[in-house]
Amino acid sequence: MLKKIVFKAEPIIEFLSSKDLHWTENKAVIRSLASKVIKNASASDLAADGLLPEIAMNWEEDKEFFQNIVNFTIANEDNHRDLIAKKTENWDIERVALTDKIILSMALTEMKQFPSIPTKVSINEYIDISKHYSTPKSKQFVNGLLDVLSKELTEAGEIRKSGRGLLDNR
Repeated sequence: MLKKIVFKAEPIIEFLSSKDLHWTENKAVIRSLASKVIKNASASDLAADGLLPEIAMNWEEDKEFFQNIVNFTIANEDNHRDLIAKKTENWDIERVALTDKIILSMALTEMKQFPSIPTKVSINEYIDISKHYSTPKSKQFVNGLLDVLSKELTEAGEIRKSGRGLLDNR
């Protein structure tokens, strides 16, 4: 219904386009979120109070994660900038795309501050983000830099992972 009716209806598309300048890029995300809400809704949920459930089953945890990653990324901005600059010696840090710097900094934050998220998972997620939101060559740049930085930071003890299915290197 979402794919064939809601997101194909011209009046709806026009309305959403008028509300969101980046509608074309955000359409897939919105459709996915709407789909999750509908899947999470059971008949009893709707009958009880007529309201749809939250976007995510564990919205409070997700919200806390978002707040933490933003706050930690901002707090460590200078440190991450220095790490990136050292690994891009032949490339002036000012010439690196701003989106790439943000992606790299957030990835470094996730790898360092969230011990239960495997490093490879973080790297893959941020490579994926770079594919969608940065330059055509960003994927390789982000991949290479995060791979090198993750190894060095793990060896230096700055990245420590522990938890179910992870090597406990605390």
